[in-house]
Amino acid sequence: MNGYLMLIFSTIVMSYDFCLDKQYQRMAGTSMRVGLNYNIIWGLVEAVIFFAINGFKLAITPFSIIMASIFALCVMAYKIIGLKILKKGGISLYTMFLMTGGMMVPYVYGLIVLNESFSLLQFIGLIVVLIAVVMAYYSAVTLSKKLLFLCVLVFFVNGITSVVTKVHQIETVMAVVSSMELLILTSILRSIFAAAAYPFAVKSDSEKSPLTIKSTSVIIASALICCISNMINFTYAKTVPATVLYPIITGGTILFSLIANKIIFKETATKKMVMAVVLCIIGLLLFL
Repeated sequence: MNGYLMLIFSTIVMSYDFCLDKQYQRMAGTSMRVGLNYNIIWGLVEAVIFFAINGFKLAITPFSIIMASIFALCVMAYKIIGLKILKKGGISLYTMFLMTGGMMVPYVYGLIVLNESFSLLQFIGLIVVLIAVVMAYYSAVTLSKKLLFLCVLVFFVNGITSVVTKVHQIETVMAVVSSMELLILTSILRSIFAAAAYPFAVKSDSEKSPLTIKSTSVIIASALICCISNMINFTYAKTVPATVLYPIITGGTILFSLIANKIIFKETATKKMVMAVVLCIIGLLLFL
């Protein structure tokens, strides 16, 4: 029971992180440089924290470096894209596409590539979740092809991060590092890739985006919160079945993000969005 309560607490913590994303977007904007600043600082903070938790040890293997590189690029991408979605569609829309993609894409990958066992209830749940995602998009105040493209992109990009994690965990031929070390490598590479892209963003961005003490503190707070949430998830992933773990994390984060948005930003969700969240949770329950 304690494991399930801690996972629920983790989703509450993570929902606040999405509010920090929204706060940062309001403070700094949505330009490429704004997103890269976020990734550089966030990656460094997380790398230091996880490196310390891991006893200041870090192993490196070629396969893990490749997986960490893909992971880092995907996280960097969805954070940059997410700022634009937060401005155009809000927290609930961003959370819905991001979190469901992180669960649905690896599920389909498992069925098609890994020949995992097929469950009719889970397949129905997949359809229900996808219907909920479509409903969430149409709940947005302003619809556009660009917003739809960004939402779909976030869905699949976060899904790829979950697939990378899964592939890394089940690899038996190539030498791999621990899950904690994969996170450390990912965080380091995320900062490196973002820093490398920064000169190009400076040339292409017309919007000035200087870092301030407040915006930097928001990034650091976000990194700390994500570290807490990830540590809880890693700890209880060993005892809670995956078929229970991921629906709790996905559904809980979506639900509590909706509530947190109302409490912190005083934004009332549309009836369509509330219905989409409820439908999504029903679909996720079919995976249990």
